[in-house]
Amino acid sequence: MSGILHPNISNYKFGFDHIFTSLMGNLGIITLFFAISLIFFTRTKTRIRFLTIISFLFMFICAGQAVFANIFSTFFKFSHLKSFNNPTQSKYVLFYLNYAFKLFITPTIFIHFIPFILICVSRLFIIKESGRVYSPAYKIALLLGSLLFMISPVLILNNNVDNSIYHSSVSGNYGAHSVGLYNYFIYDFVDFMNGDRPPITDEQNKEVKDYLEDLEKDNYKNLLSGKDVTLANDYTGLASGKNLLLVQLEAFNQFLIGLEVDGVEITPNLNKLYASSLSYDNFYSSSGIGNTSDAEFSALTGLYANGNDLTIFDFAKEGFNTLAKDFSKQGYSTMSFHGNIGGFYRREVEHIRTLGFDAHYDLGYFQNKNSDA
Repeated sequence: MSGILHPNISNYKFGFDHIFTSLMGNLGIITLFFAISLIFFTRTKTRIRFLTIISFLFMFICAGQAVFANIFSTFFKFSHLKSFNNPTQSKYVLFYLNYAFKLFITPTIFIHFIPFILICVSRLFIIKESGRVYSPAYKIALLLGSLLFMISPVLILNNNVDNSIYHSSVSGNYGAHSVGLYNYFIYDFVDFMNGDRPPITDEQNKEVKDYLEDLEKDNYKNLLSGKDVTLANDYTGLASGKNLLLVQLEAFNQFLIGLEVDGVEITPNLNKLYASSLSYDNFYSSSGIGNTSDAEFSALTGLYANGNDLTIFDFAKEGFNTLAKDFSKQGYSTMSFHGNIGGFYRREVEHIRTLGFDAHYDLGYFQNKNSDA
C-alpha cells in the first residue's frame, strides 16, 4: 500500500527505513497466522482452509482500504466508525456499495483479488495430506519471531511520534507506512478500544490558556512567521455596516477560476469575486472523515479539526467562539443555508447550537418554497 497502485492513499515520501519496518510489520502478521495454523491445526487441509480464510480477510482489508480512501479521501481509522452516528448515513449505503463495485472491477483494485484466486485454484491440486510434523520448539520460535516483527515497528513508531504532531493521534497514512498496513490496523484497534485519551494536565491547560490570552492582546508575535502582529491594521473596520456572505464550496478546484470552454466562462460570478479578493493557495488542511463539516467548523471557529474524529459529533457543544456569534454581538442576524437535508451532519441542530447561527435553512425549506411557488 505504498501508493504506487493507489496514489491518492498517501501523500508521504518514505525512505528505506520506513519501507523496511512496514515490510517487517506485515511479515510479522502473516507469520503470526501461519504459526497459529501450526499450533492449533494438525491436518494440512485444515491449515490450508484456515490460511485461505485469512488470505481472504487480508485481501478484503487491502481492497476495502482502497475503496474507503477513494470515497472519503482519507485513511481508515476505527474512530471513523463513529461517523455512522450520522442520522442520514444509511441513505448513502447503496451509493457506497455501487461506488465500491465500480472500483472493484478496475485493474488497480482487482489486483488484490489475484493472490486469493490463485490460492483457491491451488487447493484443487492438493490431493493428499503432508506427513511433515513441526516440533514444539519450531512453533514457539515462529510465534515469538512473528511477535518480535510486529512489536518492533510499533515501538519505533511510538518513539518517532513522541513530542511530534502525531503524538496524540497518529495519522493512518503515516502509521500504515511505518508499521505495515495489517500491523497498523491492529495498533489502531487497540488504541481505539482503550477509549478516550486522558484529559490534558493543568500545566498543558495553562499553556493553552496563556497562548490564547496572548492572541487577544493588541500586539503579539506570530509563531509561524516570527513577526509582530497588530490587531488594528489597514483592514480594521473596512467592512463596518456591511453584511457578510460566506460561501463554502465542496469539491471545487482552483483551475476552474478563469476557465473558459469554447469561449464560455465556467464560473463568471466567482471570477468577479476573485478579481477583487485576496486569494491564498498555501494552507494547512486538517479535515478528515468529517470533510465538509470539519471545513465548516474550522472556517467558523478558527480551530483545526484533528483529522481523525468527526468534529461536529465528537466535539459539538455550545461554548465555542464563532464568527456567527461575533456578528450576533454586533447586532447582526445570522443564518446558514445548505442544499442538503438538515439531518445530515445534524446541521439543523449543530449549526445553531455549536456554530451559533440564529437559524438554519436546509433542502426541505427550499423544496417547500418551490412547491408554494
